[in-house]
This record gives sequence, structure tokens and C-alpha cells, in this order.
Amino acid sequence: MRLCSYQNTTLVGKLYCIVDGVAIQMFIYSYYAFILVGACLAVFFFALSVKSRRVLPLVCAALWLLPIIYEAGVALTCTGECNIRVDLLLLFPVEILVLTTISLVSWRSCQQPIDKQTE
Repeated sequence: MRLCSYQNTTLVGKLYCIVDGVAIQMFIYSYYAFILVGACLAVFFFALSVKSRRVLPLVCAALWLLPIIYEAGVALTCTGECNIRVDLLLLFPVEILVLTTISLVSWRSCQQPIDKQTE
């Protein structure tokens, strides 16, 4: 656990430091778990695209790879000031909403049979 900058020897001060440290660690672990799940879902939707021969699951797989590529770019270009990331506050909820929506639409489209036009 990291050292707390709040220098208070009271019980409340120590409890604040513990809760603050745990909350930060939980956020970090949950975001990287999202990246891991995103990679797994990209592989799943790619396989679904191959099996169903549809384009939408392939687009969904590519969209699930975008956060991974973005985070790799941030990690490579970080100059040490990357511990506070405002982009996560703005992009992370939007990413979750967009990726969940496109995943559900893609999954739903693969559940319906392909309409073949007979002439």
C-alpha cells in the first residue's frame, strides 16, 4: 500500500489513508481487467465473424481493440505525469457505453439467420 500524504495520527486519519489507497488500487485493477476482457471479447467477436460470415462482429472486434491500442500508446509516450488521467474520466464511461451497445447489436444480428434472396 502506498504512503499517505495525509499526516494525521488519529484513527480517522489512518482509516482515510487506507480507504484512499484501496480505492485507487481497485480503480487501477478494474481498468486493466477491462483491457483484458476487451482483448478476450475481440477474439470472441473475430471468431463469431468468421463463423457467421458477417461484417458487424468484425467491426465490433476492431472496436474492442481500440482501448488496448490507446493504452499502449499512452504507456509508451508517458513522461511520468500519467498518474492522474482526466481522459479516463471522460472516455472510459463513453467507451463502456459504445462497446456494450455495439456488442449487443452484433450478438443479436448473429442470432438471426441471414436472409438469402432467391430469384
